[in-house]
Amino acid sequence: MSILNEARYQIGRGLVRHAYPNTKFGRAPNGVQTTITDIWDRANATPTQQVWVAPTAPRIHALVSTSTADNGVTPSTGARTVRIYGVTSWTGMVDSKGQPLHEDYEDVTLNGQTPVNTTKSWVIIHRIRVSTAGTGGINAGTLTATAATDGTVTATVQPANGSTQMAIFGVPDGWQHYIYRIRTAISRSSGSAQTVNFDMWDYDYADPNLPVANIRDDLANQSTGTSYANHEYEFGLRFTGPCIIRIRATASVNDTDAAASWDGVTFKQLAATTWQGE
Repeated sequence: MSILNEARYQIGRGLVRHAYPNTKFGRAPNGVQTTITDIWDRANATPTQQVWVAPTAPRIHALVSTSTADNGVTPSTGARTVRIYGVTSWTGMVDSKGQPLHEDYEDVTLNGQTPVNTTKSWVIIHRIRVSTAGTGGINAGTLTATAATDGTVTATVQPANGSTQMAIFGVPDGWQHYIYRIRTAISRSSGSAQTVNFDMWDYDYADPNLPVANIRDDLANQSTGTSYANHEYEFGLRFTGPCIIRIRATASVNDTDAAASWDGVTFKQLAATTWQGE
């Protein structure tokens, strides 16, 4: 086993302190338009919400389903509880023992079509997973997390998915996320050939009121011949928190079905005085 593969193996097993592996994936179901589109669940052929919008400040979020079957208050056949993951503060997070957190989470019991508020306030929710469910084994309706005051949907789970599909990820202050591999694809094509240009963006939230956007890489896919792309970074593409990583795309034809994902590791940021090699 090579040194690099050995390191990845040890990180994957959770044996490296302050190193957290993650595979982030997203899909725009028939949703990439000829104008810039975020790769996430609500970018569809309607389009419901082509561009993802972050909360303007830490916000309580309301969790609700379009189906009464997603109910843990009066247990039903659909999703009963979900766990949400994300960032509650751009200036850093700590646990109950004062240890730094790269990601926070919260469990929420659903109440069907009646919104249930989170206990914590979130600057980004970048993942929702169904934790428990009734006889259906999965969510029956569309689950959404809507930010108070802003009224914007931060995350959503499509029916029968059980998890978000959003190529969007928040990194708090004091942490760095290294991306080692990115994959992009045109999931389904019809008619004439289609192309999709995928761009990876870094939104710096050092000043939450004035986030700065920088493009970090781009990949192009064509529905005939190169519908799938896989790109590896030998030393990792580094994103320093506080920031939001987003994969965005533009298609040659409206309503193009596309997907993107990446493999990365979140590390605790080294102090400036720490020797890091030359």
